[in-house]
Amino acid sequence: MASTIPRTTRKRATDAIAAKSLYVALFTNSLSTWNPLSDAQDTYTEVAALFTEVASGNGYTTGGFALTESSSYIGATNAASVFLATTTIPACTFTFRYAVIYDHVAAPNDFIEAVIEMPGGDKVATGGTITIEWDAVNGVIKCS
Repeated sequence: MASTIPRTTRKRATDAIAAKSLYVALFTNSLSTWNPLSDAQDTYTEVAALFTEVASGNGYTTGGFALTESSSYIGATNAASVFLATTTIPACTFTFRYAVIYDHVAAPNDFIEAVIEMPGGDKVATGGTITIEWDAVNGVIKCS
């Protein structure tokens, strides 16, 4: 017998993520060794202690910032996905490669929901604006 997750369960799972107070923290390329299966690397607090987050200043505050307009949708393929509005960071000067999306609650419950490596490598802004266009077709987090 094949194992599968019913579509309603997929939708409830992505609804639960979309309803959280989601934040995004930005990290340098040091996150390339992140282990998603490690109990010692599954919260923002743990990851921030182990890897290099963009430093506070120059348009960024350690811990990141709130994401807006998260929603969940189940499509024709019965995969449920979490979608996020475009994120814009004005007047910034820094470089990052990874976006860590996490539930913004007090440690130790600030669990990571997704780690996303930016397409094309490092993203650099020098006194300009960085715009993060989240995947509007497949979503940021997909349960299929």
